[in-house]
Amino acid sequence: MPKFIYTVILFCIILWAIIVRYAFSTPPITFFKIAVLLTILFFALTFTISLPFYLYFHTKAPTFSNLRFLYHRSFKWGAFLSFGITFYFGLKAFNLDSLLNTVLFFVFYLLLFIQLRTKR
Repeated sequence: MPKFIYTVILFCIILWAIIVRYAFSTPPITFFKIAVLLTILFFALTFTISLPFYLYFHTKAPTFSNLRFLYHRSFKWGAFLSFGITFYFGLKAFNLDSLLNTVLFFVFYLLLFIQLRTKR
């Protein structure tokens, strides 16, 4: 396992500790506090979800020597999934989760998936 993965794991632990501390110590009464919590959640989910994707890509191509490229690919998909989760929580937090907003977000998310799936 490369050394940068240990740094990513340590960063994930720190981010989740910040989320737990922020969620239990700060009441979500203002827009700013909710936005800060959702931003921290986005980064924590991105780094956490990218680790299983990295392990999947690494087992799929074990002889591939550029491991940072594999992590960048896994980071892209981790950010994509965490964006969907965080944006949906944001819709729920600000009471914007109507049927129309949910359908529009799903269409946008599907188009983003198609764009990310294509090779450049």
